[in-house]
Amino acid sequence: MLKSQIKQLPNYYNRYIDLVPDLPIVEALHQYGNPYLQSEKNNLLALGDQVYAPDKWTAKDILQHIIDTERIFSYRALRFGRNDSTELPGYDENAYAAEVDTSERTIDDLLLEFAAVRQST
Repeated sequence: MLKSQIKQLPNYYNRYIDLVPDLPIVEALHQYGNPYLQSEKNNLLALGDQVYAPDKWTAKDILQHIIDTERIFSYRALRFGRNDSTELPGYDENAYAAEVDTSERTIDDLLLEFAAVRQST
């Protein structure tokens, strides 16, 4: 399926999906997954635990958010694939972030976790 074949999207997701070229979805997942994050590894390492403003996330916090979101969307895809009509719950990314301390993790560790999560989906 190409991005252009998606008929209905919640408005909130357009700002993200519009950034991706019109590729088959599986190809986009591969192209913008681990290879992309690995290509940005030096930039992520340079950022370290910096934040650009008070109460904002570090690069490691953002990576953890991507990992959490990957897991949640994988579960949602399973539900869609099994034609589960139960209403999907939302999730509060800030509540999730408040429950994890990424300062004790490394960029390499987070990238390995992302690769494992993406590979399992």
